[in-house]
Formats: sequence, structure tokens, C-alpha cells
Amino acid sequence: MRNRNLDAIRAFAILLVLIHHLSALPGPAPGWLRTFWIRGYIGVDLFFVLSGWLIAGQLFRAIHRDGRLDIGRFWARRWLRTLPAYYAVAVFLVVRAIQSGNERLPLGVAVFAQNYTAPHAWYITWSLCVEEHFYIALPLVLWVVRGRRWAAIAAGATFAVASPALRWMAYREMMAGTWTEYLDRFYPLTHLRLDGLVLGVVAAALKEYDTGVWRWAEKHARAIALGGFALLVASAYNPAAYSWETDRMAFFAAVPSFFLVSLGVAALLPAAVGPQSAERRWWSSSATWLAEHAYALYLVHYIVYGMVGRHLRIPYPAAVAAALLGAAGCAWLLRRLIEVPGLQVRDWYEDRKRGRAVSLVAARER
Repeated sequence: MRNRNLDAIRAFAILLVLIHHLSALPGPAPGWLRTFWIRGYIGVDLFFVLSGWLIAGQLFRAIHRDGRLDIGRFWARRWLRTLPAYYAVAVFLVVRAIQSGNERLPLGVAVFAQNYTAPHAWYITWSLCVEEHFYIALPLVLWVVRGRRWAAIAAGATFAVASPALRWMAYREMMAGTWTEYLDRFYPLTHLRLDGLVLGVVAAALKEYDTGVWRWAEKHARAIALGGFALLVASAYNPAAYSWETDRMAFFAAVPSFFLVSLGVAALLPAAVGPQSAERRWWSSSATWLAEHAYALYLVHYIVYGMVGRHLRIPYPAAVAAALLGAAGCAWLLRRLIEVPGLQVRDWYEDRKRGRAVSLVAARER
């Protein structure tokens, strides 16, 4: 059963990203849109928190159900979910580069290393690199700390403060560089951007292990969510700490802001997964469509925006409409032709693995 509230958060996150990148379109954008898109990049942090929450929750439930952690199965499920669409778009970019004579994608793109080796080769995928590194590392960490409560608590606390601390340590050197160097060597690096993922994992652990902290949060879920939303807005739009404009290299924006935004999103979770989370609301259909197509939209939207900006000479409002509609259409095709078949292969793999396990159990009982 779908969680409508989590769908809404995911839909809001992809809308922030879509609107943020409208700055790539040529033309005089209205002031209200500029104000809104300036901090649209925080949509990535919303995705990180949701990913940490959902992925860790799956792993914790698997440990409870099976008494062990099947890391190979987890990686297979994740990669059948993310890799087909990613490589399909990568192949499209390579073919287009060959046809146009442009520089081709570096080899690091094939193994999700581009956020360290060549961020500007396909810049928007830096966050997918962070996610893929997280998919590799999380089950290994859980395997190491499983059954040891204090080791798990220590690991969670360490990872929660690691990225803010590392950003603070790197801040002086970053400030001495240029905006391009900030985008290359500070903003997209995995070890500097773990905040949201780790906070999502911590929230999932508090819930799945039935802690008193989570029960208290459920009782005060609405108040916590309101406080979280206020923290999210204040952390993203804080002219007292950094400029309303594009001063993303200011200390507040570069060091504590990512953690505070992620903490604000994590505070929404107790209310989001409450008893009414499955109820349909007036926005449910739109939010569900955006949530289902969020990954495909993430992969294709910037490519579509670039094509609209280069090839269509139309007024800015019409260019925005064309870019958004084009991105939605391409995302629908990518999901229908690539993502869904990949998910079907994943289901086939799951059924086969489950059937094999049943056969082994039956053989042992004979």
C-alpha cells in the first residue's frame, strides 16, 4: 500500500529540482520564480532523507524477518531498480556526443565515480553517485554492527556528524577557490553529503526497533512536523545567515545548512507515516505520478531543458511550459520502456530466489 504522504514529499522534492534547473533556460525569468528556484537544490536533501528512511527500513525489516542480512539480494534489488534507466540515458548521451562531435562521457560515469573524478561531465548525477555509494556501504555497516546495540548507536552518531564536521574542516580551503571549484570539489562529494541519508537511517532505526523515542515522536507528530517544516524553510531561506541570492559559498549555506534541512525533513516522518498515511486526498494522484516518475524525471529533465533552450526561440513562459512538458513526456517513456521492465526482471529474480529457498527448506525437512 502506497504512503500518500511520502509520495507528497518525494513529489515536492522533484518539483524543487525541476524548478531549480529552470535557471538553465535563456530569457528573463520573473522575480518570484527566481526567488523560489534559488534554493530548489535542497530537493536533493529531501530525496536523501527519504532514501535513507526507505532503504534502511527495508534492511531492518529483512533482518527481523530472516534473522540475517542478504547483502547480495539487497544489491541486486537496488541495481535492478536504478541501473537500467541510468545506463539507457548514458548511452543516449554518448550517441549524441558522437553524432555532434562533442566530448564523450568519461569512464568514471560507468561506475558512479564522476562526482569525484569529473563532476561536470554529467553534473546532475552527482547525487545518484552518493546514493549508489550509500547502497554499497549501508548493508556492510549494518553487517558489522548487527546484534551490538552500542556499536550501532556509535556508528549512527559518528556518521551523523561526519559530513558537517568534514565540511567545516574543508571550508577555509573551499572559500579560497572559485564557484566552479566549489561545484567540483566540495558540493558533490559523497563524504561531504551524507547528512540526509544518515538521518533517514537513524529515523528508520528508531521506528523499526520500537524505541521510546519513536513512540514519543508519534504522540507529538504534528507539532514535530510543524517544527521540522519551520526548520526546513528557515535553513533554506535565511537571509540573516546568507544572501537571498546565490551566495551558496557562505558558511551557513555550505556547512550547517545541509544538516539542518535534512533534520527538518526527518522531523516530518513521524507524521508522514502515521495512521492516515494511506488515505487518498485531493493531491494524491498528482503526487503519486510525480513520485513514481521522480527518478526518470531526475535523469532526463536537464537534457530536455538544454534542448529546449538551444532549439526553441520562444518567449520564456512558453519555454518553461515546453521544458516541463517535454521532461514529463520523456520521463514517462523512460519509465515505461526501461524502468518498468527492469522492475519486472527484479520481481522475476525475487520469485526465483524465493522458490529456490522454499525448495531448500523442503529438501532439509525430508
